[in-house]
Amino acid sequence: AVGVSMADYISILDQTDVKKEAVPGTTLADINNKSYIRRLQKLETDEVDLFICQLSTNDAAKGVSLGTISDSFDRGDFDISTVSGAIEWIISYAKEKWQCPVVFYTNPPFESELYGDMVLLLKKLQQKWDILVIDMWDDAEFNKITEAQRTLYMNDAIHPTRAGYLEWWTPYFEQILYELED
Repeated sequence: AVGVSMADYISILDQTDVKKEAVPGTTLADINNKSYIRRLQKLETDEVDLFICQLSTNDAAKGVSLGTISDSFDRGDFDISTVSGAIEWIISYAKEKWQCPVVFYTNPPFESELYGDMVLLLKKLQQKWDILVIDMWDDAEFNKITEAQRTLYMNDAIHPTRAGYLEWWTPYFEQILYELED
């Protein structure tokens, strides 16, 4: 969607400062030099009120191992080459560095059994880490759109169009994030 996302619309509509770090092809798992983990460590932001992270579809596309949920809360104990270890590292890092709520969001459904497994893993991590999950994968009401709307809202199976971000994702995010403030 040409560099535009719900973060941009939320920034404008809700008059809030947003720092968006979207880089095509990156993964949660630290399997390349563009992983979320490496990018987070380079992020020069001292004050964050809310940290939001996508459950990356690229990890599923690349067949990254799910790994297992650690018994530990220590970043040094996480296997960051796996989806689970990377998510735990990211949550731990954000909570320690910025002392702010952490939110992960999923994509709406697309053909990927591995991504479905990643969503289940994220829900287990949600319980361990007390994070919020914006779950577009399993929300039947959110996904109750017509084929015409899907054609308008989605550029392909995983990438929304500008209309999709503005009319479909942004109102959903706003509703859930406003509830977080209450």
